[in-house]
Amino acid sequence: MGEIVFLLIFSAIAGYMYFLTGSFRISKMDISGGAAMFPRIVIIIFLACIALRIVQLLKSKDTKEFVWKNIFKKGRREFVISLVLYALLLVPFGFIISTILFLLSIVNYFYFLGNETLGSVRNIVIRNLLLVGFTVALYFIFSEVLGVSLPPGILDI
Repeated sequence: MGEIVFLLIFSAIAGYMYFLTGSFRISKMDISGGAAMFPRIVIIIFLACIALRIVQLLKSKDTKEFVWKNIFKKGRREFVISLVLYALLLVPFGFIISTILFLLSIVNYFYFLGNETLGSVRNIVIRNLLLVGFTVALYFIFSEVLGVSLPPGILDI
C-alpha cells in the first residue's frame, strides 16, 4: 500500500507539472506544438508507467511492505542531494559548469562505490575528460543545433 501512495504522490506532482506546461508561450507561427510538447510527452509516458506499476501492485499477491527509508539508502541519498544541488547551481553557474560538476561528482562517486577505488590515474583522466567533452557537446547540440536556450551562467556563452 505504501508504494501505491508513493506513486500517487508522484502522479499528483506530474499532473501539476503538466498543468504548468499550459502557461508556456507559443508563437503563432509555430506548428511544432511549442515548448510544452516535449515535457507533456514525457509526463504522459511517466504517468502511463506509474499506472502500469499500480496495476501490477494491485494484481500482485505479494504483500511485501514498501519501506520509505529504502529510498534514501547509500548512493541514492547522495544522488538526490547532488541532483538538488545541480538544480540550485544551474542558473547561477550555467549549464556547462553545473553539469560538469554534477557528472564528475556522481560518476566518480558511483564508480568508487562499485569498485572501492577510483581506478588508475589514466582511467580517472579519461573518464573525466569524456564527461567534460560530453557536456560541452550536449551544450552545443542543444543550443546551436536545436536552438534551445540553456542557462549561460558565469561563462556567458
